[in-house]
Amino acid sequence: MRSARNLNPINQGYDSLNLVVAPIKLEERQYDHARSQDFYRRLAERTRALAGVREVVFAARLPVPVLDRGRSPVGIEDYQPSPGEDMALETNTIGPGYLKAMNIPIANGRDFDERDREDAPCVAVVNEALARRYFAGGRALGKHLIKHAGQHPDQWCEIVGVVRDDKFQALRTEPLPWYAFALSQSHSTSATMLVRTAGPPENLVPNVRRAIQALDQTILVSSVLTLNDSFGPLLYFYRLFGLLVGGGGILAIILSVNGIYGMVAYAVSRRTREIGIRLALGADKHKILRLVIRQGMILVVYGLSVGLLLALALTQVLTSSIFEIPILMRVNAADPLTFGATALLLIVVALLACYLPARRATKVDPMVALRIE
Repeated sequence: MRSARNLNPINQGYDSLNLVVAPIKLEERQYDHARSQDFYRRLAERTRALAGVREVVFAARLPVPVLDRGRSPVGIEDYQPSPGEDMALETNTIGPGYLKAMNIPIANGRDFDERDREDAPCVAVVNEALARRYFAGGRALGKHLIKHAGQHPDQWCEIVGVVRDDKFQALRTEPLPWYAFALSQSHSTSATMLVRTAGPPENLVPNVRRAIQALDQTILVSSVLTLNDSFGPLLYFYRLFGLLVGGGGILAIILSVNGIYGMVAYAVSRRTREIGIRLALGADKHKILRLVIRQGMILVVYGLSVGLLLALALTQVLTSSIFEIPILMRVNAADPLTFGATALLLIVVALLACYLPARRATKVDPMVALRIE
């Protein structure tokens, strides 16, 4: 349930407020590289002219670093992969000003800009995780990635920027290596236009749709939505999974609370005769109360310890490779908050289960307690 709560646009690690997302799919038979780049340029100009638009940038895919598993093989300067090593790393293709517009901090170097045209030297941006893993001392700036371009010759692309992990992959417990090439230097007829607005983004959705259709009426615009609305289908699985597992967890806690209280309270109530004898012999009520609570809690602690060990083992399933996509988002399988809160709840319930019947037993007249037996 905490993972599902973490999965929303605000927690994605970039400035996600007031964004309109407009996927663009151009007909490959009508648009070569030059025409597609010209289309993106004219669309950006037309969209920037709309009232209430602050920034317009492009990327190959929706900026959802966790859910969008875009991966592609890449070569790295002076790095020789070991046999069988997977060099398909997480990637994206982004336009000029993307990092700045999305408020993704740059640790070193620069963002892509208008200098990075098709006829300019190939450039790339990486994150700190890639720099640490593949370059000595994490010094990636000025080094090169080897871009595999299918039927075209491989290109050596200079790394001109390094972005911080703590923001870009905010939902990951351990940031993964990531790189990006310039959209203007990539042969792509599909991209996502991201429009940052000065006011509520839903007000600009119709205008953005009209701007697209004014340039090409064959482009479907039904998927032009605010970022919040575009997250809905992507998060359906997580919300459903969180509802089912979270609901089962709440039911299990309720059953555990009832079971612990009932068993401990019954066990203490069975000691009414013993408590009566102790009181008849002059025992202090407070000492008896502490004794009963301590003996009852010893059993609870034993059971809780075994339960926590089993739970720690079972929750590893949530991070295992049987799931093709990550289940836990910014929550560890051994999350101390979740385990601590659950353990504290059960301990409090057990304390009440020990205290209440023991307190009632110490108030019973010793002769009455003995007569009951």
